[in-house]
Amino acid sequence: MPTRTPTPHRKVFVPVRGWRHEWQMKPGVPILALLGAVALTGCEPKADPNPGWPGYLESEVIQIAAPEAGYLADLKVRRGEEVAAEAVLFQLDAPTLGFEKDAAGARQEAGHLKAQDAAQGERLEVVRKLQANLRSGEVALDLARKELKRVQGLVGSNAVAREQLDRAQAEAEEQEGQVEALRAELDLAQQGQRALQVQALEQEAEALKANLSAATWRDQQTVRKAPPVPTRVLDTLFQPGEWVPAGQPVVLLRRSDELRVRFFADPEAVAGLSLGQQVRVRLPGEAEAVRAQINRIADEAEYTPPVIYSREQAARLVILVEAELEPKDAARLHPGLPVTVELQEGNGE
Repeated sequence: MPTRTPTPHRKVFVPVRGWRHEWQMKPGVPILALLGAVALTGCEPKADPNPGWPGYLESEVIQIAAPEAGYLADLKVRRGEEVAAEAVLFQLDAPTLGFEKDAAGARQEAGHLKAQDAAQGERLEVVRKLQANLRSGEVALDLARKELKRVQGLVGSNAVAREQLDRAQAEAEEQEGQVEALRAELDLAQQGQRALQVQALEQEAEALKANLSAATWRDQQTVRKAPPVPTRVLDTLFQPGEWVPAGQPVVLLRRSDELRVRFFADPEAVAGLSLGQQVRVRLPGEAEAVRAQINRIADEAEYTPPVIYSREQAARLVILVEAELEPKDAARLHPGLPVTVELQEGNGE
């Protein structure tokens, strides 16, 4: 039986994606089939270099509360409503604050009058009485001096005894002392209290005035206003007639011109992001994307398994990134919308 000589395999070198692959062709394999397989190998779909990151829109919440407790007397806003700058939001009914304000005002007025009275001296009636006493004392002193002069003239002629002269002289000196005392008492009554006492009363009046200012401020806080920027009402937490504890928020607001997007990117992508960088935010149902600027990149990874820094686990890490939308876009969009974030062209894509 004749022996069959084996057909040798032919070698074909085909360049594939930058490297040379050596195929060994067996007998009966068409060359066109081999080239088709190579062509399919080189047509693998390319990965999207910027597939986008899922995220959502979020805003800062402004909580408006009153520092005092009371019944909610009036609620002037509703959910979803646009609120002008410094517009009245709600008012509490806290009558005790009004009573405290009135009492503080009365105490302040009393302290002011007390200090004013101390600076003016004694009442007019008391001053007049002291003036009359002084005039009587001056008349008595004049009589005592005349009597002393008469007695002194009689002593030389031995018409009176020496004892009578001494008595007249003592009486004149006594009247002089009384007149000096009455003058000093009148001067003190006209001058008022001592300077330090008047100053102390004036300081007490200032303290009472400060108490009145504090009571007035507390009473004014029952009417709460919006911040000095346009806002939108996110929610109202109480209804008129309900008791509102002190410090409990009643209205939740957000600024109409501020909105940010929060998204989570893998560490490899975050390495290429920087503060101030522009990104595109794609909204569901809108063909055109809006722009945002990155203003925060978190320092720590989130939503991770037990941290094992291996190559397999690192692929599961995500890092929070925040970007602020432009005011014109923030005014028309709402928090909570799901979005897709992409890098802005020209930012190192």
